[in-house]
This record gives sequence, C-alpha cells and structure tokens, in this order.
Amino acid sequence: MKNSRLTGQKWPLLAAFTAAAALLAACGSSDTTNPANSSDGTPEKPDKLVVRSWGAPFSTGLEETAAKTFTEETGIKVEFDLTDYGEIQAKVRQAVQSNQRPPVDVVYTIGIFAEQAKLEGLSAPLNPAVVTNFDDLTVAGKPQDGGTDYANVYSYTFPVIYDKAQRDLPEDFSWLDIADPDFDRSFVMAATYEVLLFPVAKALGLDVESDDLEPLWETLETFRPAACGAGMDVEFIQLVQSGECDSGAFIVGNAFSLQDAGVDVGWLVPEEGVTYASDSMYVPTGLPENVEHWSQVFINHVIEADNLTNWTNEVGVIPTNSNSQPREDMINDPAFPFTDEEIAEYGIPIPLDTAARLTDEWQERYEASIRR
Repeated sequence: MKNSRLTGQKWPLLAAFTAAAALLAACGSSDTTNPANSSDGTPEKPDKLVVRSWGAPFSTGLEETAAKTFTEETGIKVEFDLTDYGEIQAKVRQAVQSNQRPPVDVVYTIGIFAEQAKLEGLSAPLNPAVVTNFDDLTVAGKPQDGGTDYANVYSYTFPVIYDKAQRDLPEDFSWLDIADPDFDRSFVMAATYEVLLFPVAKALGLDVESDDLEPLWETLETFRPAACGAGMDVEFIQLVQSGECDSGAFIVGNAFSLQDAGVDVGWLVPEEGVTYASDSMYVPTGLPENVEHWSQVFINHVIEADNLTNWTNEVGVIPTNSNSQPREDMINDPAFPFTDEEIAEYGIPIPLDTAARLTDEWQERYEASIRR
C-alpha cells in the first residue's frame, strides 16, 4: 500500500517553495484573495480541490463515493495528492508560517497529525452549518476535546495477525506473551510506537498520560528476541507470505491481502484490548474563503452515511457515522468495534493531545526498545 499509515517517520522540511506560481497551480485556485460570492449567495466555486490521500484503495474508494457525489452536486473536480502524510504536514506548516497558501485544500491524514495540526493552528475549524453530517458522527468521529477542528472519517485497530499453519493463539492471549520464547524470531514489529505502546501500557497498569513509562520501555525490550523483522504494512505482508515470520500486530487489511495471496491467517484481539486509532480530514488554514468553504463541503460528503458505508466497506475499516453500516463480516468482531459499547470493551483509544505532543519522544524510545 502506497504511503502506509504505519509510516511514523516525520519527513524533514523540504526546501522553501521555489516557485510560488507552481505551488498555487497545484491547488484549486491560483488567487489567494477571496473571490466574491456567486449570484445565489454561495461562495464562488474553484475549478478543483486537491485532497492529500493515500493511494488505492483509499483514494480510489473516495473517487467512487464522496468525490463522485461532490462533483455531481457542485461541478468541482477532485484531484488527489499522494504525498506522504508527514511531508504534507511539513509543507502545510511551512506555508502557514510563511503566510503562503497551503499546497492542498484538504489534508487526509492520521489522527495524531490532525491533532498536531489543531495544536499548531494549522487547521480551520469545521463550520457545523456547512459540515452538517458532523452531528451524526460517533464519539470516535470527533476530536476528543469536543471541538470541530477535524473529522475522524473512520477508525481501525491493530490486532495480532497470525499464520494459522504456523501458530495458534489462545483466546486469553496477552500482549505480554510476545516475550514468550515460543515467539523467538517470529513476530514482525510495527515501525511505529502506537501499535504496542498503548496496549502494553494497559497490560502493565500504566497511565501513559501521567505515569513514568520506564517499565513500559523495559518490557518492550523483552520483546526483542521475538522480532524477526520490523516495518510497515508492505514489509509485514512480505515477511509472512514468505514464511520468514508468522505473526505481527497490524491493521486487518493486511490480513485480507494475505488471504488473497493464499495465506490462511487469523487475527485476535488480546485480552487487554487493542489500540483504537483513526484517520482524519482537516482543512488547512490560509486558503481563500471560497476554497475553504467548498473544502468543508467535500468533507461533509465524505462523512455522509451512505458514502462512508461504501468507502469504508471497500477499504476494510470502521465507519464513524452512526448511521453508516460496517461491512457484514466485521459485525461482532472485536477487531472492528463500532458501537460505543464495543469501543469501550475492546478499544484502547489513543490520547491524541498527549500523543501529538510526545510523538517524537515516544517514537525514539520505542525504536530503541525493540531494536535487536
């Protein structure tokens, strides 16, 4: 999968924009002033919107659902920018700090980065009068502080995925069992901290927002013998498909890919629960007012119940509109908690405010702990 969600690395700031005209041309309008409203009182429509996204099936799913209905209704084309989410965040930050127009009109990113954008003043709050479907979002679909700086468009978890031919996991499996010698050189370590940090902390009875996490890092060091590799979705799939490794904690979409490749895999939510994460959309500040308006209209199309059902069913993630329907094979599966009750029982939500502030520190300590 292009530009994997598990890519936690933050790209260094790129060189300053050398051609402002080229930057503006990549956006929906080259005019940074605010065009007058159209005759019916609605803001003037740009020719297009540019949305930062992952590649297929994420962008292609959007093309077939929300982008399609948005263009049919407004006549505004939607283009997708597949730049890595860390790199686009850096570009947005640089643009805002330089009073330049951001390089994209909608940023589709991981929840931690959306929260960072809010804390840094990079996002324009969504207007409830425009993003009317925001009210229908579940608790998981809204920022944890109750604001409207972004919308969480779907959620997902990182259960333990395993090759049934090589491993059988008991129902009472714990995250701490990864330190068992039986896992020696068999478990693929995710490249980023959020997969293991939160459930292992829960298993140890630690509060990541207030407790000393030294016992956590020491526990992760006991996982080192289990590591047969580390990486992102692509690396995990390759290592399990080749038979070099038999398990790892990743999004279930990777299990679907392995099944398509002929590997009989299962997945399990350990007894402590599983990290519950979201991907988000926000509108960067600094856009012309009309482009900001239509960018918010686009997000409203994304989180519309039917569009979100169709898109998330294709991608294999959990919709956040309470009127949407999870895919049939996800219902009653602990790896896909949808209702508030299921989230409370199986999910370990990421404390986004804390994670946004400490993500670099946590990532550094995580890498040091799992490195063989």
